[in-house]
Amino acid sequence: LECVGIADRSAFDLTAHSEAAKCDLQYKEVLEKPIEQTVLGITKASGIQVMKEFKKEGKMVKEWIEGLSQPDLKKIQADVEKSGSSKVIINDKEFTLPGALLTFETKVEKTTVNAFTPGVIEPSFGIDRIFSCVLEHVYYARPKDEESTDTQTRGVLGFTGISAPYKCTILPLDQRIARHTKYTEMLGAFRAEASSIGLSFTLDESGATIGRRYARND
Repeated sequence: LECVGIADRSAFDLTAHSEAAKCDLQYKEVLEKPIEQTVLGITKASGIQVMKEFKKEGKMVKEWIEGLSQPDLKKIQADVEKSGSSKVIINDKEFTLPGALLTFETKVEKTTVNAFTPGVIEPSFGIDRIFSCVLEHVYYARPKDEESTDTQTRGVLGFTGISAPYKCTILPLDQRIARHTKYTEMLGAFRAEASSIGLSFTLDESGATIGRRYARND
């Protein structure tokens, strides 16, 4: 029985929301010590040439190139150096990037803020699942007494005190006690006091034996 479902959504949900809402949902962590690293990129003039070459789609192509990871950008640079151009797929459309348009440069970037999209762990709890699990763990069949004439096996819900729906039961030892006025007064006082402190209880004044009533309330 599955009681809790835990889904590792990674950064998918926040990334999808960010793209749809056109807003930045990244977490910004300010670094105590800035990090300097050498990165590869295209020159500003090269970016302008790309925008002019591809006209209406130029801005999209330029931003796509600038957003590439270092390994992907190095691959394009290698393709250009080897064959003079590089073919890429952007938004399901193929583009050919001529080597004459791309001028690469390396520069040192200083990072003072570590920005990243957090991963999301999505737990799913259901009260029905939890309740079913509790019942499964507390239920047991009480063994029959060898001298008992009962033909039915009695089921018991052995709740712990903290989870039991009823904390106690009132069982008069004799029906004659239940008819006594003093009992009625004591019962009223006990019920009022128990209710005032949130103590749940049951009452069984039937004519069954005390043992049977005790077992019944289990």
